[in-house]
Parts: sequence; structure tokens; C-alpha cells
Amino acid sequence: MNKENLKYIMKISRFAISFAGALFSFPGLVYAAACPSSPPLPGVSSSGVVNIFNQLDCSVSSVQSPLNAVLGWYSFVTVGKMSDTSTGGLTVDGDTNINIARIEFDRVANAFGSGGIGVNSSNQTTQKISYVKGRGADIKLNATNALTNTSVAPNPTNNVDLIAMGVHSGGDITFTNNTLIDLTPKQKGAYCTSIFGSYPCPTFSYGITAGSNTNAGENVKPASVHSTVNLAKTSISMRLSSDSDANQYDAHLLSGIRAIQGGYDSIRSNPRLLGTSGVVRVSGPLDITIKGNNVEGLYVSGGESAIYITDSRIVTERVSPGLATVNAIKIGKARRAGTGAGLLDSTGNLSIEQKSPNDAAILMLQDGAKLKANYSTSANNITSAGPVLRVSNSDLGQSSTSVGIVAQFKDAVFRTTSDSSNIVQVDGNQKDVRVSVEGATTSITAATDGYLINVDGNGTLAFAAANTGQMKGLVNRASPTGALQVSMDDHFVWNLAYKASNPEATSTFNTLTMTKQSTLNAFNRLNAAQTSDTQYIMVGQVSSDASTVNLQDPATPTADDQLTINGNYTGANDAVLALDTCLGTDDAPSDTMTVSGAVSGTTIIKIQPTTGASCVGAATSGYGIPVVKVAGSSPVGSFVLNGGKVTAGNYVYELVQQADRNWYLQSRALTGTLTIQKVVTAPAGAPPFSGSIPYTVTCATPDLTQNGTLAVTDNQGSASHTLQAGSQCTVAEGVLPAAPAGYQWASPAVTQPTGAIPPESGQTATITNALLALPVATLTCDPATLFDSASQVSTCKVTLNAAAPAGGLTVAITPPASNPRYTTTCATPLTVAAGTTEISCTITATVNTEPGDGEVTAALSLAAGSGYVVGTPGSAAVTVKDDDVPLATLSCTPATLTDSESQVSTCTVTLNAAAPAGGLPVTITPPASNPRYSTTCATPLTVAAGAKTASCTITAKANTEPGDGDVEAVLKLVAGQGYGLGVPASATVTVQDDDKAAGEPTPIPTLGQWSLMLLGLGIAGLAARRRRLH
Repeated sequence: MNKENLKYIMKISRFAISFAGALFSFPGLVYAAACPSSPPLPGVSSSGVVNIFNQLDCSVSSVQSPLNAVLGWYSFVTVGKMSDTSTGGLTVDGDTNINIARIEFDRVANAFGSGGIGVNSSNQTTQKISYVKGRGADIKLNATNALTNTSVAPNPTNNVDLIAMGVHSGGDITFTNNTLIDLTPKQKGAYCTSIFGSYPCPTFSYGITAGSNTNAGENVKPASVHSTVNLAKTSISMRLSSDSDANQYDAHLLSGIRAIQGGYDSIRSNPRLLGTSGVVRVSGPLDITIKGNNVEGLYVSGGESAIYITDSRIVTERVSPGLATVNAIKIGKARRAGTGAGLLDSTGNLSIEQKSPNDAAILMLQDGAKLKANYSTSANNITSAGPVLRVSNSDLGQSSTSVGIVAQFKDAVFRTTSDSSNIVQVDGNQKDVRVSVEGATTSITAATDGYLINVDGNGTLAFAAANTGQMKGLVNRASPTGALQVSMDDHFVWNLAYKASNPEATSTFNTLTMTKQSTLNAFNRLNAAQTSDTQYIMVGQVSSDASTVNLQDPATPTADDQLTINGNYTGANDAVLALDTCLGTDDAPSDTMTVSGAVSGTTIIKIQPTTGASCVGAATSGYGIPVVKVAGSSPVGSFVLNGGKVTAGNYVYELVQQADRNWYLQSRALTGTLTIQKVVTAPAGAPPFSGSIPYTVTCATPDLTQNGTLAVTDNQGSASHTLQAGSQCTVAEGVLPAAPAGYQWASPAVTQPTGAIPPESGQTATITNALLALPVATLTCDPATLFDSASQVSTCKVTLNAAAPAGGLTVAITPPASNPRYTTTCATPLTVAAGTTEISCTITATVNTEPGDGEVTAALSLAAGSGYVVGTPGSAAVTVKDDDVPLATLSCTPATLTDSESQVSTCTVTLNAAAPAGGLPVTITPPASNPRYSTTCATPLTVAAGAKTASCTITAKANTEPGDGDVEAVLKLVAGQGYGLGVPASATVTVQDDDKAAGEPTPIPTLGQWSLMLLGLGIAGLAARRRRLH
């Protein structure tokens, strides 16, 4: 049904029956002087008609109905005074610019015609453009009309019913305040005839139109010139009146906003589109609600026609079943008038509710048609009773082959209330279609018996999804002649879900490309249609780059999912295949992926173990548990197990490729590791210990004993034993080697393993040995000197610099040699009691009174032994000295000298004991000086060491003088240090005069004198003997 190919656009913009001029008639109209009126037209009501044309910059203060206070539509009527051919509204023509302060239109009577606000420019050779601008005005346009059988000829040429606002020929309409459009067309029984018979005449009602059409008279202006409508907040409501003829529902087009370039040169041999392109911009919120059988909420096609919106809400609904379509958005047209692509640009939140069953919320046709709704501020929430998006090959019976249609969405929430409609439907002959969705809140859900994407015939579609959103369902390439490329990027998730019928689990495409952490979920029961094990089939080539093919169930792991790829599979950059597996014996249940073609690249398999008594680990004796089956080539390394292994109980499973090219999990009994660590602690300054220390490992379950040696270097060492998992083990240390010099070993501290040896892991035992510094032993004796008198005792001590250990510490000594001059308790060994630091012994001098018996030394020393170190001093000596001093006596022989030649008397100091080392000086009182003798006796006289005597002499001086008498030389001992005074302690030497006078006889001793001499000598001998006895 060719609705728009009829001549109606002239009525859109001029709102007049005649093309000859633009007019409006307003009883009671108040207008500015700058906008003159023309004379009244004949045959029109007495209220008069005013033409405004070929005027620049004039103004009308208000346009208003004098009979109706309701803001609204046609202001030209007085009830009962209008003809059926009257039209009204505000029409600006001839390059006229009008500023309007207020617009209130209302149409209340029965009439046929178009009206509202229209702007055109009839001068085709000038760049001047007519415009209407509202100076802060609210625009409210309400209208209803009626068409009866008697008002229209069988084939009417004027089929434009209601138009609220229209512009063509480069005109401009701009309103910055609210715009409210409310249209309720009535249409009854108008029929047209053709060779095919009678049918309801097509008629059209528009909220807003912009651009050219076949009867717009635009024969020169190109599509690059735009006819524009600029609005702020806008609301459009359209519905067929309830008393309209039901047969007219399909025939009457209701369009909220129409942007078109539709002037058509049909005369030339090469028909072409002519005229300006329509551009509509709505900068504020847009709300469109339309109810009918032939509906387009937003409709754009031809040339550079475009509609720009921000936040918008569109609701479309069908009145009754019919042949025409109901679309919230239609972009492009395949039929003659207005043919070509279009652009819809949405920068805000686009909300659509399309309630007509089987009709698409968005319909796109023609080469280059584009919907751009993927700005950073864009969001799209679309619910449809049919497809959300259809790229169609048919426009109301006109076939269409299109190339390069593009639809881009951000934060796309798409769903259908239909059980069987596809979310995205691409018909045959639609080539190089590109649809993209992105954004974190993107959520696309297929109908229970519909596809996410369906490409029919030889249509080709590239579908791109990105940026953490998700979709749920299957995709379908219906024919091998078509093409479907699906790509997912940047964490996008595709959840496979069965279709309800059959049920069906197959997705068909040419390529599926996943990149940047995208995920394909193919696990069990993603929708209610799945009642058994999941067996999804992907027909096409699959590539996973840093992405995941996931068969793992998110809640309870169940090993029952199967994914078949009828094509080739490629994994790259840590691609992941995630599976649920029962880790048991051969052929235990597992999720599996089957590839009918070849496998390339590398994919990491991640295993999630399932639970159950048979899934706790067991031996596999054959090929193992199948996880990937490959019919084509499958090079070594195509699949690797995450971490290289997975454990269950006391078994470890590894991934192996068998001779059949398939990949299996094979198990082996697990072992664990017991690590024995050796730690040597030592005090500061101690040299680090290096050496070998033996130990023994004793295990139960099973019973086992193993000996080993720890190699210790710089106080650290370790050794490991591989043991059966589950073993309970203890560790004991063997005999320690000798400790370093100056140190000893403390008792070892052993930390045993905390439990059984875990599989593929380990336990640790730690042996700690402490090196302790040996105590340092020193030896002292106090006092170091004794005398051979009573109570002369020296105490000798062995002292440790640390307390003796438990059991005490035995210290070996070399005791002093035996000697009668002393006694000792110092014998070897000496034992320092535990916890103490010293032990003592004594040396006691033997008492005697014998002088000259000298001194003796008692020497003792520490001897090397176990558990201590000989320190300094390590030896001591005690000297026992003779405290009995010798007696000194003095004698001179002879006692008498004569004063003759060679008369010498020797005076001797005699000790009764040898002089000590260094000699013994004896103090004397020497004889007085006298000329009768000379002497060598001076004080002191020193008895040489070891000697007992020291001597000096008195020598008489010879003279011959008689009568000089006798003289005495007297010497005395004086008490001093280191000797006593014996008897005699003095001596006298007499020098006699032996010279006589001449003739004097020499006297002869008498008998009495001889007797006295003999008696003196005897007494002297007795005295000397007595001294020796003492």
C-alpha cells in the first residue's frame, strides 16, 4: 500500500487547498502591522482571510481561537459558518520570517483539510528561508477531523488528513518551550478503486514533518539543503478515533515525527530524488504515544534526512489485526516517495515499548541507514512484541536490497514479549549489516522459542558485543548463502540457552571471536527448556583469545555438560576451557568439549571437581577420563591443565593426549614431602657451624623407617623425603658431631610434623640445636705468700664465667708438689656444683722456727678437660717463706795488736744461717778513728747471699815510740732488718805499745797471769758452743 506516494506534502507545509498561495483565517486575529493582510478571498466565511507572504522579520503577537479557550488547533472557524473545503492554521510562505509570542490552535468542527503550523519557501532561486520562531511560547496543537463517504471522491487527490507542524523548501521551525501535539483523526468509509478493485483510500496524519515530497514543488533545491524543526520538550499523542471505520485502520498512517527527502522527478528518463532533506532536533525529553494499525513513531528516510533526540519514550500499539506494520522507529524507505536511507541519532535514554505482535520495534531499510545510540550518555531500553531490530528486505510490498546498514547501541536492554520472535532479525539480500552493543548494563534476552540473532537467506551480519554486558540465547544463520560473524570483547558474556521447541540447542554462524576476557557460558540448565544434560552445538569457527569457554555450573558442580563445535577451534593468550569433572576412575563423568575440525593454539583447561563418593580420587588404568575430543588435528600442547595437575584424595590427575588424539585426565597415587629442617643457634661471636648430623624418620600407615644425614652449612640445613600421602611420621636426631672449640651442644629441640603427609604437598619437622659457649675456668690463690708461722693459709679458687650445668662441672688441675714446708687440699679434679661458679682448695704453711731454712713455692695449674675452657690466669703459685731471721755475732781476732809492723786484727760478722738472696746488710758501729790504727770496718757489712760471714780489718800502725800507751778499737752490732743480734754483739781490739825504754827488760808473765789467760779462752769456747745449740 503506497501511502506516501500521493501528493500531500504541499498540504503539510501550506495547509491550504490551493497551491496558489498560503493563507490563514482567524476571526478576531490580532497581528502586528509588519505582517499585512491580503483582501478577503471570495467564497470564504465573512470572518475574512489573511495572507502573509514575501515578508521579512514580521511578527504576530498571538494566534488564537475566539470561540474556544482550549489550547489547540484550527483557529479559523465559527461553528456553522464554514464549508467542507475550508482549511486553517498558520502558514508562512515566500521567504517570510515570523516571530510568534503565543500559539493556541483548536479545531472543533467537521472539515477536511490540513492545518497547524506550516513553513515553506516558494522562491526556488533564493537562499532566503522562511521561519517561525516561538518567543518563549508553549505550543499546544489539538485536532480531530472527520472524513465521510460524501466528502471525498472515489479517488481523492488530497489524502493528507491532519498535520500539526510541517516545514519544507528549506524552512525552519524553532520552539524553545514545551510542545504538545494531540491528534485524533476520524476516518469513515473512503474507498479508492483500481484494476484490482475497491480498497480503503490511504490517508496520512503527522505530528511533525520536515523535508520535501513529490508535490512540494521543490524542483531545484538539493538534499544538502535542510528543512528543519527544532523543539525542546515535546509530547505527541496520536490515535484513530474509536468511531473510525475498521477498514481504514491499515490505510491511515499515523506518524509522530517524519523527516523525509521525497521530491521525485518522474518525468526524466532517469528518475531521481529532489528537494530538501528533513531534519528534526528535539533537545528536551520526547514522549510519543501512537495507537493505530499503520504506525511509525519516528520515521526518517531520503537524502540527508535525520532525527536527533535525547531522552525519549516511544509507545506504539496496534488497534486490531491488520496487514500494515507498527514500528516505534523506522529508518529508510524502499518505496518511491522518500526512498533512501536515514539517520536516527540518540544521545540520551531511548525507551521503547512496541506492543504490536510480530512487528519490530525498530525497522531499518536501504543502503547506509544508520541508528547511532552508543554515545557515552546513551542508554537503550527496548521491549517489543516482535523483534527489537529488523533489517528488512520488504517495505509494504516493495522489495529492497541493502548494503551497509548500521545500528549501534550502548547499555542495551532488549527483550521481546513474544514467545518466538527474534531479537535481531536480518532478512535476505541485506548485505554488510553491522550491529553493535556495548556497556556494562547491556542485557539481551531471547524469547523462549526465538533467537538472539537470526539471519535469513543471503543476508550478512557482523554482530559485535563488548564491555561487560551479557546476552542469553542462541543465534542462527538460516542459510549457507548467508553470513553471521559474532564477536565478543572486553568481558562480554554470552549465556547459551535452549529454545523451547524440540528443544533446540544449536547456534549457527560463520565465526565466533572472543577477546579480552569474554566468556561463553554453556553450562547446564540456563533456562526452563533444559530438562536433561546440556548438549550445546556451535556450528562455525570458534576463536578464544584471552577468553573463556565455560561449562562449569555456577552453583553445584555437575559433570553433565557437552559442547560440540562443528568447525575449527583456536585458543590463544591464556584462553580457558572450564569443566566440571568427577575425579574418579576411567570414564568418570565429566563436562566435555568436542571439536569436529582442527584445534590450534593453546587453551588452559580448568577443572572444578564434583562431589560424591566416587569422585574422591581413584586409580585410572586405561586412557583416563575424557575431557576434550578432537576429530581433526590436535597438536601437542593444544591443551594444558591449569597448574599442571589437579588432586582428589590421595591421587593426582594430569592431562594427557592419547593415541586417538583426544585429551584425558589420568591419575597416579599421590606422594607428599617430609622436609627436615636443621637450625643451629649460637651466641654472638661464635663461628657458624657446618657439618653432617644424622637423623631417623619413622612412619606409620604404612610402616617405614628411613635414615638420613643433614648437611649443615653456616647453621642451616635441610633434607627431604618423598613419602606416601597419608603417612604419619616422626623424626629423631642421631649422635651430634663434636661442637666447635669453646662450645658445647645443648639438648636438641624437635618440632614434629603436625599431621599426615598431605598429597602433593608436605609437612615439616624442625630440629633445633643450640651451641652454647663453654664456661671459662680461671685459677687464683690468695694470698700468694705464706710464712712458716702459725695460721698461714692461702685459698685457691677455680672460677667459671657461667654457672656449672646440671650435674656439676669437673675441672682438672695439676696440684702442687708435696713439700714438708706446707700442706694442701688442692687435688684433681675439682667439681663446681651445678648452678654455681666456683670451687676452692687451700695451701697451709708448716710452722717452724728454724732460720735459714729458706722459702718454697707451691705451684698449681688448670688442666684441659671436657665442658670448660682454661682461661687466664690458668695457674697460680703460693710461696712459703722462712720468717726465722739469722743471729749476727761480732768477733775480732786477734783482740790485741802491738804497734809493730803487720799487726792486723780481722773482725767478722757471723750469721747463724746463710744470708738470703741479695745478701744481708748488717749494721755496725765502726771503731772510732785513731792514729794508732787504721780500719776497713764500715757500716753496713753485707753478708753475701748464701754466705754466713762478712769481715773487715783493724791494722795497728807501727811506731817505735815507747811509752805512748795502749789504745782500743771498739766495734758494735746494731739491730737491723733481716737479722737478730747474737752474742757477742761487740768486739774490742787493743793496740799495745811494744816500745820500751832503752835497757828496760821484757816482763815475763807470772803464773797467775797464765792462769787467767787460759780461763778466758775456755769461757769463750763454751759460749760459742751454746750459740750453736740454739
